[in-house]
Amino acid sequence: MLFFPVLLVFVFLAFVAQHFLPSLPNDARIYLLPLLVFYSAVATPFWMMLVVAFASGWMWDAFNAQVLDAGVEISIGSSILLYAIFGAIMSGFRPVFQRGRWDVYVLASFLCGVFTAIIAVSEFAMICFRRNGFFFTKELGWRVAGSGLAATAIAPVLFVFLNIVARLCGYEPRAARRDD
Repeated sequence: MLFFPVLLVFVFLAFVAQHFLPSLPNDARIYLLPLLVFYSAVATPFWMMLVVAFASGWMWDAFNAQVLDAGVEISIGSSILLYAIFGAIMSGFRPVFQRGRWDVYVLASFLCGVFTAIIAVSEFAMICFRRNGFFFTKELGWRVAGSGLAATAIAPVLFVFLNIVARLCGYEPRAARRDD
């Protein structure tokens, strides 16, 4: 299957690209890696989603690990776990996604936004836990909400694009239709 290696290449390209994307108002970021994990959850078998979650989470944690005298603030493996958990939830929608209904794209994009916001809050909570102090400001709330809204807006376009790439690679993300 040609699509799986292509998807892994897209994971690497998305990782690089998201660092060059401009920030949104209030320093909100556009996160592409979770969107690729969530797409792989609804379009590919479960084991492929786990490999994509591992690759995405490992790259993200390796790049963002902050090593201080007291230890590592965001431990390597935390993003892998978050991506795998949210990917497993999203993979529950795979049978509906394979039917090709448009309303699933709406639901999937909403969940992508919610899960992306939860991932951003989780990273913040891990840093606060390691620093022994929790604070939440309005600016931080806007960063989390902005990242979630950006993911919600980008997800349907990215899903359609990846469906086209999958078909060009000979992989059909939708189940074969049966003639009853």
